[in-house]
Formats: sequence, structure tokens, C-alpha cells
Amino acid sequence: MPYRARLTVTERFKGHKLIAVTAGASRSGRVNVVVVGTTSVTLKAGQTQTVRITLSRAGKRLLARRHVLKSRLRITQATAKAAAAAVSSQIVTFKATNKRHAHQGH
Repeated sequence: MPYRARLTVTERFKGHKLIAVTAGASRSGRVNVVVVGTTSVTLKAGQTQTVRITLSRAGKRLLARRHVLKSRLRITQATAKAAAAAVSSQIVTFKATNKRHAHQGH
């Protein structure tokens, strides 16, 4: 069965200024849902597999600016009908590495 994994964040704006980036849906103000990573995999019944999702350019930019990026991971399964069925949904947190302290040795 084909599965699709998608990482999204919700950007909230006040006027033209970005004021928040959240993993959940925002209820007020102007919002923009940004896909920060996606992949697909085909699995047989009962099979498990570790899947790596790389951040898109937009995701890397948000992580570099904010240092911590919480995103919603949604996994959907393609069905015989046109609509995809939701399988799983959870919050995933990315943390930027501190490049200044990455090279301790002289």
C-alpha cells in the first residue's frame, strides 16, 4: 500500500509581519500552511520501515531563523477511492545545531 508522509507548519501573520510559526491550526488572523517536507513509501501488509524525510528549502529557512521548528507529521494511505485516509498524526520538533560550538578542538 502506498503511504505519504507530510510535514507542515502554520504561519500566522499580523498584517504582513510573521508573528508565529506553529504545528497546529491557527484560529485567528491571516494564516499560511507551509509544507516543509514530504515523502512517500510503499509497504506490504505487516511490514515496517524507517523513513527519512528531508526538510524542504522553506523548512530549512524557518529552522535557521527560529532555531526550533515544531511541525505536524501526517501520514496518509492511498485508498481505492480518490480520497486518502489519515493513518497517523503527531508533532515533530526539529532543533538547529549550534555551529559555533560544533568544533570544540583547536
